[in-house]
Amino acid sequence: MKVALNIKNMKKAIRPANDDVIIFDGKDWYITTKETLFKEYQDKVDAKIAEVNAKVAEMEAFKRETSSQIAELAKVIKQFVQMEGDN
Repeated sequence: MKVALNIKNMKKAIRPANDDVIIFDGKDWYITTKETLFKEYQDKVDAKIAEVNAKVAEMEAFKRETSSQIAELAKVIKQFVQMEGDN
């Protein structure tokens, strides 16, 4: 098996610093620092959390609207039954 790395910053690949990380992103190898890597990770996590919170808020609004419609429907049915009972 033959493995070849094509890294743009070869100096860093040969002598990485303590906080350097070599990563393969599916297409290319690149060298970055732990701080940059974790910042990218945290940004992606924060974006997903915001997306989930937006969906939760949307679902809560849907549940409130549905509940109010069910309550209104129950009130109308009760009035209808009472009117039928009077006749």
